[in-house]
This record gives sequence, structure tokens and C-alpha cells, in this order.
Amino acid sequence: MSTLREIIQDRRGAVQTEYVVLVGTVGLAFVFAMITVGPQLVKDFTRARNITASPLP
Repeated sequence: MSTLREIIQDRRGAVQTEYVVLVGTVGLAFVFAMITVGPQLVKDFTRARNITASPLP
């Protein structure tokens, strides 16, 4: 019974778990943002590259 109590009261690793959840959440938000905004960014970058590379605007 005391071993079970020790396991329940052990808090080591709680901070690491919080960081993993935080980094995972930020990572997922970044992925969804890139899925949403990514194609428009690529199109704008390609347009800017073509304008910059053309001899006459």
C-alpha cells in the first residue's frame, strides 16, 4: 500500500510532460497555419521572384 501511495504522490516528470504538451500544441498550430496560409505564401513568393528576375517590369 505504501508503494502505491509513493507512486501516486511522485511528481517527477510533470514539468517535462507539460513542456511536451505545450510544444506539441504549438507545433500543431504551426502545421495548421502552414496548411492554411502556405499555398498563398508560395504563390506570392513565386510572383515576387518572377518580377525580380524579369528584365522589364
